[in-house]
Amino acid sequence: MRTAIRLSVNGLIFVMLVLVATGCARRTPGSNESTPIASRSSAITAWLDEDHRSIGVVALGPDQFLYQDWFEFEPAFKEHFARGPTYTTVRPKRLKRTQVALGDAFHETAESYFSSLPYAGEAAGYGLLLAPALIMVGTLSRAAIGRFEWVQPRPVVRLLDSVDSPVSSIPTGLLNKKSLAMAIGDQIIRSSQNRADYQLLEVPFEQARERSLWIARVDALLTVRVQSIDFIADDSDDPRAVLFINLWTNFNRSVSRPFEYTSSRLKLSVWTASNARHLREEIDHAAASIAAQIVGNLFPAT
Repeated sequence: MRTAIRLSVNGLIFVMLVLVATGCARRTPGSNESTPIASRSSAITAWLDEDHRSIGVVALGPDQFLYQDWFEFEPAFKEHFARGPTYTTVRPKRLKRTQVALGDAFHETAESYFSSLPYAGEAAGYGLLLAPALIMVGTLSRAAIGRFEWVQPRPVVRLLDSVDSPVSSIPTGLLNKKSLAMAIGDQIIRSSQNRADYQLLEVPFEQARERSLWIARVDALLTVRVQSIDFIADDSDDPRAVLFINLWTNFNRSVSRPFEYTSSRLKLSVWTASNARHLREEIDHAAASIAAQIVGNLFPAT
């Protein structure tokens, strides 16, 4: 019996070592997992090394497309871009009971029972003798009681305009995707005023769509698109919410990158107080923060 237990323990240790080695192998630099930011911006670095100095910044609205990315041809993506600001309610987890079939109950009970025998020591022999009776009792109990687990209900996503008060007092005009993209683009352009390695210029969408109109002014285009603006709140009488902004950039049709911004979690009464004064300040801060992320990741200082 001791020999069998020792072999089982050694086999378990061997399996664990194999799993650890496999996990380490998946994290090697040659894997297909997320690439470091430095390598993702190498295309931009190479482009700047070719003596290119002027970059046009294009702030795209929800219905403006330059057809630089495959998803701009997809109706589902266009519908997503055109959607207004949303309000997402995250409901708390709830305990859910799931009925267990008799066959599944037997399999789970037997697997759990026999997996514990190697740790029973001298009593393992008695455990084998009592296995039929104990497994039968455990199977019937598991089938009768069922399985309980904590389940996260799906969030409820609604357009901000369709939500009743107090959310309805949030001025949705402040959350215009085009205006926010323009504010971010303006912050990006300002960040290059004190740099000598390149210059960022504003290029209107109408000119960017016609390459002949902007090719003489700039060497490449950086597009900025606000994909979604969302208030994410808990499901309570006095909910607390965060402002979440998702943005996508495309540089010279060679480097595409998403950027995100998440505010602090505040009560809705704070967001809407004094004619949404805090929301206005948060939007300004979000534009500056996202612009800093874009410049820091795509155009690091040399």
